[in-house]
Amino acid sequence: MHDGPAVGIKVIAPSDSNLFEATRAIYVGTGGDLNVQMFDGTTAIIPAMPTGMYPISVVKVLATSTTAAGIRGFY
Repeated sequence: MHDGPAVGIKVIAPSDSNLFEATRAIYVGTGGDLNVQMFDGTTAIIPAMPTGMYPISVVKVLATSTTAAGIRGFY
Protein backbone atom coordinates (compact mmCIF):
# COMPACT_ATOMS: atom_id res chain seq x y z
CA MET A 1 0.00 0.00 0.00
CA HIS A 2 1.37 3.44 -0.92
CA ASP A 3 1.30 6.68 1.07
CA GLY A 4 -0.86 9.56 -0.08
CA PRO A 5 -4.30 9.86 -1.65
CA ALA A 6 -6.03 7.17 -3.66
CA VAL A 7 -4.89 6.84 -7.28
CA GLY A 8 -7.43 4.28 -8.53
CA ILE A 9 -10.94 2.93 -8.04
CA LYS A 10 -12.50 -0.53 -8.56
CA VAL A 11 -15.98 -1.98 -8.24
CA ILE A 12 -16.08 -4.42 -5.31
CA ALA A 13 -18.36 -7.43 -5.71
CA PRO A 14 -18.95 -9.00 -2.28
CA SER A 15 -17.49 -12.52 -2.11
CA ASP A 16 -16.81 -14.92 0.74
CA SER A 17 -13.65 -16.19 -0.97
CA ASN A 18 -11.97 -13.46 -3.05
CA LEU A 19 -9.24 -11.34 -1.49
CA PHE A 20 -8.12 -8.12 -3.18
CA GLU A 21 -5.49 -5.42 -2.77
CA ALA A 22 -5.98 -3.48 0.49
CA THR A 23 -8.11 -0.38 -0.05
CA ARG A 24 -7.32 3.13 1.13
CA ALA A 25 -11.07 3.84 1.40
CA ILE A 26 -14.46 2.29 0.66
CA TYR A 27 -17.47 3.99 -0.93
CA VAL A 28 -20.96 2.63 -0.17
CA GLY A 29 -23.49 3.63 -2.84
CA THR A 30 -26.58 2.16 -1.18
CA GLY A 31 -26.51 1.96 2.60
CA GLY A 32 -26.78 -1.30 4.53
CA ASP A 33 -24.70 -3.76 6.52
CA LEU A 34 -21.10 -4.28 5.41
CA ASN A 35 -19.24 -7.47 6.37
CA VAL A 36 -15.52 -6.86 5.89
CA GLN A 37 -12.11 -8.39 6.47
CA MET A 38 -9.74 -5.62 7.48
CA PHE A 39 -6.11 -5.26 6.35
CA ASP A 40 -4.96 -6.71 9.70
CA GLY A 41 -7.07 -9.87 9.17
CA THR A 42 -9.89 -9.11 11.60
CA THR A 43 -13.47 -9.36 10.39
CA ALA A 44 -16.53 -7.38 11.40
CA ILE A 45 -20.07 -6.63 10.32
CA ILE A 46 -20.51 -2.86 10.32
CA PRO A 47 -24.28 -2.39 10.66
CA ALA A 48 -26.43 0.18 8.87
CA MET A 49 -23.66 2.06 7.05
CA PRO A 50 -25.20 5.02 5.24
CA THR A 51 -24.19 6.01 1.72
CA GLY A 52 -20.77 7.63 1.80
CA MET A 53 -16.99 7.35 1.78
CA TYR A 54 -15.15 5.58 4.61
CA PRO A 55 -11.36 5.69 5.17
CA ILE A 56 -10.97 1.99 5.96
CA SER A 57 -8.42 -0.51 4.65
CA VAL A 58 -10.15 -3.78 3.73
CA VAL A 59 -9.02 -6.82 1.75
CA LYS A 60 -12.41 -8.51 1.43
CA VAL A 61 -16.09 -7.57 1.46
CA LEU A 62 -17.91 -10.77 2.35
CA ALA A 63 -21.18 -11.62 0.60
CA THR A 64 -22.60 -13.23 3.74
CA SER A 65 -24.43 -10.56 5.80
CA THR A 66 -23.55 -7.69 3.42
CA THR A 67 -26.69 -5.78 2.39
CA ALA A 68 -24.95 -2.57 1.25
CA ALA A 69 -24.57 -2.13 -2.52
CA GLY A 70 -22.72 -0.02 -5.04
CA ILE A 71 -19.45 -0.67 -3.21
CA ARG A 72 -16.23 0.82 -4.61
CA GLY A 73 -12.67 0.46 -3.39
CA PHE A 74 -10.23 3.36 -3.62
CA TYR A 75 -6.56 2.41 -3.95
